Amino acid sequence: MNHQWRPVREVKRRQRRKPLSEEIHSMYRLLTVTIIILGVTCTGAYLYTNSDNSAQGYTLKQLQIENETLQSEHRKLEHRVIEAQSFIQLEGEETIEDMTETENADFTYLDEDGGLAKHE
Repeated sequence: MNHQWRPVREVKRRQRRKPLSEEIHSMYRLLTVTIIILGVTCTGAYLYTNSDNSAQGYTLKQLQIENETLQSEHRKLEHRVIEAQSFIQLEGEETIEDMTETENADFTYLDEDGGLAKHE
């Protein structure tokens, strides 16, 4: 065996130690950057949530207005259906055929359509 080819161990170099003041200074920088990043993230999340709540509130208000409009329209349509049904029932009765028309001078109409009248 040839001893000249024996593996050589690498020399371990010592890392130069930083002075304590440099360590403290780098920790302050790291802590400051971390706090700034957390602050920006929390502020962004708060603003996003706040604007999202406002948008949802606006949408909810619009839906409430639309719901009230549709309910009002529904009541009007129900009223028209009831009027039509009662008119159909009145037309089918024989007593209506026996009735006579009154003269317009005796009555004052309260409604422009002539649906409601008042006897004078």
